[in-house]
Amino acid sequence: MNREELKKMGLTDEQINQVMASHGQSVNALNAEVANWKKASEDAKAETVDKEKEIERLKPFEEQVGTLTTENGELKSKASTAEKNSKVVAALAKSNAHDVTDLMKFLDQDSITLDDKGNLQGLDSQLKSLQEGKAWLFQTGKPAVPSYDPAGGVDPKAPKTMAEAIESGIKSQLKGDA
Repeated sequence: MNREELKKMGLTDEQINQVMASHGQSVNALNAEVANWKKASEDAKAETVDKEKEIERLKPFEEQVGTLTTENGELKSKASTAEKNSKVVAALAKSNAHDVTDLMKFLDQDSITLDDKGNLQGLDSQLKSLQEGKAWLFQTGKPAVPSYDPAGGVDPKAPKTMAEAIESGIKSQLKGDA
């Protein structure tokens, strides 16, 4: 819209000035909004370029992260298997087995698992079956773990002090002289 078009419409100079002023304000507001959008667009483009550079910088580590993730999973699996095996060995030691290593060969390791609390699942039924079907693998009448002997094999009648030892020695000599 320009002044000549407004004159052709029959507007006075004063009316044309008012319309042009009003139109100028609208155009200025729209120009400011366009400028804001252009700035936002340029900022977004710059940020995109920065992010693309960052992605390029990190690409060499992508394979390393994958490898480490795989290794971490393998190590967790090995740790879980080791924990399960140590608990199985401890349980077998308490079962009066003659040889834990020999007994392990008869177990279906895949059916033995650890629950959320770390307890063995699936071992008791296998042990019971082995004790019934292959009794020779287990000791009978003996405790699985040797009991503790507080005297340590020492004769409980032996003297406990130096004075008792001297007295005992003198008595044994007197008996030998008689």
